[in-house]
Parts: sequence; structure tokens; C-alpha cells
Amino acid sequence: MKSIINIQENINSLIYDCYNALSPEAKRTVLSEYWSDKKFLETYLTFDNSIHFNTDEGVELYTKASDMYPYSKLIGIVELHNLIAKNTVDNFENCVGVDFLGGSGQVERVITKFTNKKYNGFITGDISIKQILKGIQKGCQVVPCDISNPVTIKDKSLDWALIAYGFHHIAPELRLKSLINAYNKLKPEGMLVLHDGFVGGSTVDIMSKIVDRYSYEPHSHPFLTIEDFDYICDYFYDNYQADVQRKSIFDPQIFFGDSIEELKINFSNYMKSHYYLNLLENEIFDCFLDVFSEYSMKENDINLSKYLRFEEENLTDSSKRLVMNDKGRFIYSSNLYVGPCPSIIREAYHEILNLTENTFCIIVPRFAHVVMIKKTMRCSHVS
Repeated sequence: MKSIINIQENINSLIYDCYNALSPEAKRTVLSEYWSDKKFLETYLTFDNSIHFNTDEGVELYTKASDMYPYSKLIGIVELHNLIAKNTVDNFENCVGVDFLGGSGQVERVITKFTNKKYNGFITGDISIKQILKGIQKGCQVVPCDISNPVTIKDKSLDWALIAYGFHHIAPELRLKSLINAYNKLKPEGMLVLHDGFVGGSTVDIMSKIVDRYSYEPHSHPFLTIEDFDYICDYFYDNYQADVQRKSIFDPQIFFGDSIEELKINFSNYMKSHYYLNLLENEIFDCFLDVFSEYSMKENDINLSKYLRFEEENLTDSSKRLVMNDKGRFIYSSNLYVGPCPSIIREAYHEILNLTENTFCIIVPRFAHVVMIKKTMRCSHVS
């Protein structure tokens, strides 16, 4: 009985808090008859898990880690913001969009903090009631939304849609359906942005060799391959006549501190919580060192070095500036970096953090593949 009471209390709180958190622009986009229906929400939402974890503890620790270092993924998130902003019809401030796998609103909070602007049309969607309520508490516009069945969002109402930092958690048989669902929410000239790592790349190396070996909850589904990304691009071009672009972005996790020892402790605590690791804190840093030692060795294998080159293909200008010069990659973009914070990284963070020459950092170099699918005026579905 206690769990039923808690569920009802959470739903009542969600309905009330959702309504009060939404701007007029967001309210015009969301179908309130769904997210105000208690019986519907009981089956639509998850109460002890999320898209990332199947247990209550995993969700709690993941959220805790995001709070510990909310700006660890700032560079990648800002890159996504810039790609969306450059490709939307209207000024981004006037646009309405949904971050469909948004959790407690980390992407929304980072963009708001970095630009020092409040975006009334920025909506975060998630199916975890705990993530939704946490995001609302932090000032975000979070609404119940399952990307595989996004009935809470009106069709043809969005200027942009983002699926990032979690597409690999969606079952393979639901992935294309989820992309089509998000695409159908776009207005003409709207932009769908898909972001994820790929098999053979740095992000998946970390996930498969750390998370899948040592997490209490290894990944349930395989990551996308390069061929999977090819198929998605061809599908939307062939069936919807959409304009499709592909980019690579530098998407590191970065941690700052006043000393190396302090950094290693904070880094290990974050990783243990973020990935729900069954490791002792003093084991985690060495595990990451081993993983990146293997990653850097790909340069010496002709069959594996192609994945390094794929990461470098079509880098955005800002990512390329951060990653490499004419001589190749910088040390912090090719291996786990621990040391004084490079000036170019301090510059990337100067809008929100006061970093100095005495600041130390740990940089986990990760790259993500980004597919931008624009709904053109000529778009039509070919069945």
C-alpha cells in the first residue's frame, strides 16, 4: 500500500509542478490531456528506473553524479546547441524544441548557464518520474515523454528535436520508430538531431570496457555501428526527402580541481555514481588508464585506426580547433589526460567557470557522431 500511496503522491506532484513550470510557448506544444491523466501516467511513466538504469539506486546515483559535475560535458552540449541554433529557421531564443532523452534537464541547464539566457521554448522530456521532478526543482521545463510513444507532444509543433546521450539505451527494434516519432513532431524546416557514439570509437570503448565489465547494470543493448548511422541517413533521405548532414564533435568529460590527488578522488566518485560501478574508488582511475591505453594503440593497427579517422572526419570547426593541429591530435584528445588545464580548455569554459593557470584537470576524450535531419518543404513519406 505504501508504494501505491507514494506513486499517487508523485503523480499529483508531477501534474501540479509540470503545469506551473511550463511557459506559454511550451504549453502550446504539450498535449495536457495526456500528462494530466493520472491513470495514463501510472502506466506511461517509470517510478523506480529510467532509460539508463533499471533500479532505483542506479537512477539516484546517476542524478547525484550530474549534480556533482553539471558541466563535465559542457563542450559537447554547447556543440549540439550551436548545431541546432545554426540550422533552425528562427532565432533559437524564439524556437520550441524537445530534448527527448533529457533526464533531469542537464542539457537545458548547461545551455541556459552558458548563454546566460532563459529559453521559454526549451522542453526536456523523460519517462522517469524522479528525473522529471528533479528537473522541475532545478528550474527546467520537464514533461512526461516516452520517445518510443511521444503522445504528450503535438505533431508538427517543434522547431527542433534532440536525441542525445542515450540513444544506445533504446532497444534496436525501437530505434528507427523513435526517430520517426521525433521527426513527425517537427514543423516544416524543423531539425532532428541525433547524437551518439559508435562501435570502435572512444565513447563506446569507455562504455564497453568500463561499464559493461564493471557496472552493476551493463548495457542491455548494443551500440550503433557506423553502418547503422549510414542506414539512418539513407532512410530519411530516401523515404522523406529530408536534408541530412553528418558531423563529428569532440564531446569530452572534463573535471577540474586544485590538486591532482583531489581530482582523482572526485573523478572516481563521479564515475562510480554516474556508471553505477562495482569498483572501489581507488581502482577506478587505473581502469580508465588501461582503457585509454588500449584506445591509443589503435593508431598502430590498420584495421582499427579507421575508427580514429572516422572520429576526425567532418569535425565541426570548433571541435577541430580543440582536438588537433597540422601535426595531429593534441595529447588530451588521444589519451586520458591529467595535468594543468590547457589554455584552450580554460577558454572554452570561461563563460561559466573561473579557471586559472593553476587549475588542474582530468580530460576523458570522447567523440560523438551527430546526424542532422531537416524536414524540408518537399518532404513526403514514401511507404
